[in-house]
Amino acid sequence: MTKATIHRANTLVSEYKETQFLTILFQKNHKSIIQNLYNANELDERVKVYNLFNDLDPSKNSKEDHRIKGDPNKEEEGFIVFKANNAFRYFKDGLYVKYKKFDSNGRLAYIDYMNEARHRLRREEYNEDGYLVRERQMDLFSNKPKLDRYFGKDGKCYLTTWLKPKDEEIFRCNLFYPEPLEFKNLEDLAAYWIANRTKEIESPIIMSDNPKNFSLLLDKRLSDVRKVVVLHTNHYDLNEKGEFELSQQYNALFKNPDKFDQIVF
Repeated sequence: MTKATIHRANTLVSEYKETQFLTILFQKNHKSIIQNLYNANELDERVKVYNLFNDLDPSKNSKEDHRIKGDPNKEEEGFIVFKANNAFRYFKDGLYVKYKKFDSNGRLAYIDYMNEARHRLRREEYNEDGYLVRERQMDLFSNKPKLDRYFGKDGKCYLTTWLKPKDEEIFRCNLFYPEPLEFKNLEDLAAYWIANRTKEIESPIIMSDNPKNFSLLLDKRLSDVRKVVVLHTNHYDLNEKGEFELSQQYNALFKNPDKFDQIVF
């Protein structure tokens, strides 16, 4: 699907005034991922890519970065360190205090902090430049995130998301700038963001390839935008009786086919 959408964008950018990718999943190294696509000539540099989490940062255009810089040192004074591949565990007075993970390039990826009972309290995630971009507060019972804080280039938290530890589904988003706004889930926040992004485009057309995002296009804030959905795979599932039935992830499409301008199979 990724290759298909990139190929399409590279074609459309020569036919239309502007072609953009709007992505809604968090990628802490988003900048380098996109730059690598440009450098490898896989993605035409005229195609602009915007990510929800980066674009909502009110200080994204700042020349200076005031976020916390992670400590890239693998040995730290006052700690006894145990090494395992690109990971390091830090002990103090017999207590497991924190865990550092480095990527294959030797860059600090994240730091986990533990309490006295060895439960993970939080995780700090760092981008390709070594700056703190997300902090995850952990549920003590499931060891999965229950609240995420996102930091802008000014060092301030501009967004928090609340998650269900069981499946990490986002069920509330709080955006703090330029005015405090609350959203019921990530899809609600994404519809708000896309609506604002498309306001500046003359006769916008949105193409969605992931069925998980089809319902997002039905948001009333996008009522004036032309919508095209593309199906890349079989839209049937086998049920318990061994019979084929429509996959539930396509409900938004097959229950509302008249609300889409084009459907591509």
